[in-house]
Amino acid sequence: SAVLVYVTIQSSHAQNDDVADGIKKIALNFLQVTSLAAGLPLRWPPEMETMFEIFKTVSSAGSNLLIPDCELSHMKTADVYFLKQVAFVFLVPLIACTCVVAWAMIYKCSGALSRAKQVKKSDAKDFAILSAVLMTFLAYPMLTRSIFSMFKCPRIGDKTFLVADLQEACFEGRHLHYFLGLTLPQILLYIIGLPVAALVLLRRNKERIINQDMSFHMRYGFLFFGYRLEWWESVTASRKVVVVLIGTLGTLLNSVNMQAFLAILVIFVSIFIHLTCEPFDVDEDSGRLLHRLELGALTMNFLTFWGGYVCSVSGFFICGDAVLFFLGLGGFCRPSHTFPSTPWLTSKSTSLNLFFTHRAFAFSFLTFPPALILKRLIFFLQDEIVTESVRILVTLVLVGGNFSFVGFAIILFAREYRREKSTSNRAVHVLPSANTLTTSPITTTSAQMGRSKSTVLHAER
Repeated sequence: SAVLVYVTIQSSHAQNDDVADGIKKIALNFLQVTSLAAGLPLRWPPEMETMFEIFKTVSSAGSNLLIPDCELSHMKTADVYFLKQVAFVFLVPLIACTCVVAWAMIYKCSGALSRAKQVKKSDAKDFAILSAVLMTFLAYPMLTRSIFSMFKCPRIGDKTFLVADLQEACFEGRHLHYFLGLTLPQILLYIIGLPVAALVLLRRNKERIINQDMSFHMRYGFLFFGYRLEWWESVTASRKVVVVLIGTLGTLLNSVNMQAFLAILVIFVSIFIHLTCEPFDVDEDSGRLLHRLELGALTMNFLTFWGGYVCSVSGFFICGDAVLFFLGLGGFCRPSHTFPSTPWLTSKSTSLNLFFTHRAFAFSFLTFPPALILKRLIFFLQDEIVTESVRILVTLVLVGGNFSFVGFAIILFAREYRREKSTSNRAVHVLPSANTLTTSPITTTSAQMGRSKSTVLHAER
């Protein structure tokens, strides 16, 4: 957490700080969405589950390690679960208070240092708000999972029971009281309220964003740096909420296949919206880099969800439903991203995009009849094409692909961060020399005027 806060503060000092923060947000969103896949009731291989745990720890800055399950092992499972629900109510206020207290202590302690290293009071306030925003962003997926876990109630016989403790009946007695008193208010305040509050804040301060208000950029720049559409972070938050909803409320559907389909559909719709809305400025080199990186992250999410479905069901299901995979690939056929010089708002480009998109959908639907034939044929032969060797191959591809993307994003971030920091340092070194050049003529002129004035007075005497 401290490293992320430090890097964010350092990068926010740069005047051209869009690319590094954009890469960091894309990587964090990718890690969070990928780790949320563990909530789907699929037969994930052990290697994938380990990868999900690593991604969850990194993307939440280790906040999931603070859940004291081992320390409360002497209590009943249901009692521990409801106690954690009470604790999560105070998570966001606790984050805010911790950040304020930490930066107040840093401000007080820095008074003993030299004047150059002291933290100003205004900077400490900005840093505290920035830290609270960043830590809330990191804790948001974990908070969403914990809140919606109250809905995880599979049906056993005529009643539904809580997954955390199958001896606890859902929507009656204690569960109903906690649901009405804690879960519903948290949904309104946190899951819906936080993205809406961020959206309203950015919309009301649009002029400060355009005028590059340094204080506002320092406090809330993490939410909109790199985006052409400053409200786009609310869209990514909605994507995480929907994935969590599918993993929790999907238990009421009593269909693992339907949950997998819905999760794949969410990523496919996210790809389509990303290509349609273009949240990054693709006319700029930096915008095209962020656009392609986000597209790669969504593609990897799509393949991960689809690979989990492959590892969970028999082959005759996959052949019939492989049309979703072709639909996802069809979205990449837009020429404005193949030829970056093409203007994205011209009528010609728009018509070409529509043509290619419609052609992709037509191709996808043309693959549906052969898929149905293969499905019926394999079902008739009772042959399972997803063998153990295929599952191992899929696991290797998915684990390698996810870690490769994370490594690529880290390398890009390090490169852009160093470039922006060196550019900022050069700008700092150039400014004093420029001031010297501008002030030296004025000093000389003042001296000359003083000498001229003394000469005139001497002549008058």
